[in-house]
Amino acid sequence: MKRAAMIAHAYYFTDARIKNYVAALLKDNWEIDIYALGEESDTANGTNFHSIMDKYYGESSIRFVTSYLLFFVKTL
Repeated sequence: MKRAAMIAHAYYFTDARIKNYVAALLKDNWEIDIYALGEESDTANGTNFHSIMDKYYGESSIRFVTSYLLFFVKTL
């Protein structure tokens, strides 16, 4: 079976764009690891969902950029 990793700085369960990408890969029998924002980790339908962290909501540009970079460092 082919494997893929989907890394998205977005909430997978509410982002239709990401869900459509995953659905297309599942249709071609790929096994997918999803690394995204959220609170839960779960496995279903050939996917392994890994919650990395919650999204930063605030007014500080520096904290936003730091949060964004931290997300991608955690996915390595």
